[in-house]
Amino acid sequence: MCLYISTKFHHSVNEEYRAKKVGKNPLLVWKLLEYNEDIRGYATPYQYLPITFKNGMKVVNGVGFSPVVKKPYTAVNEGVHAYRTKDRAINATIEALANRWEFVRFPAIIPSGERYFIGKDGDIVASQMIIFKSTVSLNKYLNGKETTTIDD
Repeated sequence: MCLYISTKFHHSVNEEYRAKKVGKNPLLVWKLLEYNEDIRGYATPYQYLPITFKNGMKVVNGVGFSPVVKKPYTAVNEGVHAYRTKDRAINATIEALANRWEFVRFPAIIPSGERYFIGKDGDIVASQMIIFKSTVSLNKYLNGKETTTIDD
């Protein structure tokens, strides 16, 4: 998956885009996974990283990511990709069906202090993400702590 950096949210400094950091509240996002028959579980699309939920969540971290300048866009190919809003994740799921992919949406957060890039198509990429099996496990983890969202 490739994210094209949004100039609405990121400004170039000497043609170099800087990642933003999440403030004091985690950032709520939506991760798409696909069910993989070979592993009898979920995996990330494109990279096929197996996702096994433990206590209702899976932490994906230590993923490097840096922008690559490809005029006229700057793209990020690495990192943990997701969608900023549930509506955009739903639309991406519907679009994937046209290609015979079946994605399932999972709530996720980018933890406070993590770097991220915002994309042009409602997408977001981070170096760390916590994916939850359900909104129940997300709420249990947050224990009343507020989250932040980024609207289009």
